[in-house]
Amino acid sequence: MVESRTNERHTFRRWPVRWLWWSLLLLLGVTTGCKSSKLQPRVPNRQEEKMLALLSMARSHHQLASLASRRGKPKEALKELDAILKLKFPKGFRPGEEMLLDAWARKATFLLKNKQPKQALATVEQAIRRPTWLKRSYYIAHLFQVRGTILEALQKPAEAVRSYQESIRRNQAVIQEIDGQRP
Repeated sequence: MVESRTNERHTFRRWPVRWLWWSLLLLLGVTTGCKSSKLQPRVPNRQEEKMLALLSMARSHHQLASLASRRGKPKEALKELDAILKLKFPKGFRPGEEMLLDAWARKATFLLKNKQPKQALATVEQAIRRPTWLKRSYYIAHLFQVRGTILEALQKPAEAVRSYQESIRRNQAVIQEIDGQRP
């Protein structure tokens, strides 16, 4: 039983969610400015505060999903993940878009672990098809990796291989872009 709880906890406390939490803190740090030579905190404007509030809400929904899952309440966990997907982040706010992409991946993974592979595939396919202004991101590549895992569970190895290859290609493009090379 302890091993199962540890594995589940690891699944729901993946580093991307932690990264988004650190992004929230970084955004908060960016909202502080300085006047003259003394550091003086600046009150975030209303749009910045809205973005912080949305990220905080998403983080709370992630935590509630984890708690519901540990209590053996999969419907509640899915309800919390769906609540994240309904959040409306301002266009161009990268941490918000990444939070949504991560929630799609988490929902698909959760469905697969709860023996609903067809629903998991439909979920990840919907996430991949949904319009996003974000063109290169680990989170988009991660959706293809999750898709590959689901296709493996559905006994579709050739499709799984193509999905994993697409994930690798997209992650390479992210790395190249960050390193200043043309992907």
